[in-house]
Amino acid sequence: MAIPARLFSPSLEQVANVATAQTMLAGIREYLDEYAREIFDLWFEGKVNGEVTFDNPKWANYMRAEANLARHIDTQLSAYADSLAAEVAANNGRLSRPFKLTFHAEVGSSTGGYRTGYAVLHGSNKSAGDFQVTGNLMATRLAPAQGVYTVTFNNLVFVFNDIVDANKKYASDVTGLRLANNLARVLRVGPPRDYILRIKWSPVGPKVFQSGPYSKTPGAAVTPPFRR
Repeated sequence: MAIPARLFSPSLEQVANVATAQTMLAGIREYLDEYAREIFDLWFEGKVNGEVTFDNPKWANYMRAEANLARHIDTQLSAYADSLAAEVAANNGRLSRPFKLTFHAEVGSSTGGYRTGYAVLHGSNKSAGDFQVTGNLMATRLAPAQGVYTVTFNNLVFVFNDIVDANKKYASDVTGLRLANNLARVLRVGPPRDYILRIKWSPVGPKVFQSGPYSKTPGAAVTPPFRR
């Protein structure tokens, strides 16, 4: 994830006074939605020492509302349910244990951006832990002869892990970072500081998938999954 460094105008690299700096910062904050603004403010003012976790209803509802992410999580859980066939059989058709999955996840449009929280987040960061799912699973065989079984995932916790920083692959972001530091100096805040961001939430309830030999390919998402 990159902070919106490109929003800092190159023409204002030398911010001359507090009034100019305040006007510029107000324009940037006005451009961002409330989610992008919260992420930006923590970075710009250097308020985070290392990492911060967003674990509250506001962010939980926001992340739940991202339809593409919800589908991606279901696909990963469904594939994991399919992979349990041998383990279910080895345990006489019943299996109950904790589990953990880690994979890459994205939110918002494919091009990313800066205006919304989704756009600023864009993709989970592998170095920070990527996207993690933890919880408990219970698998129950329904038809021994066919090998059909259901898997219920309970007590689910999702964590989107990212790093808030300027994307130094782009010259415009490098320039923007320099301007941000100059702006913070004039306003006597910060300086801007990169940090690890973890967004933590849970689904509304358990997720249930039916698996078995009728799946089109091993490990593929079951079509259609059914949920309680």
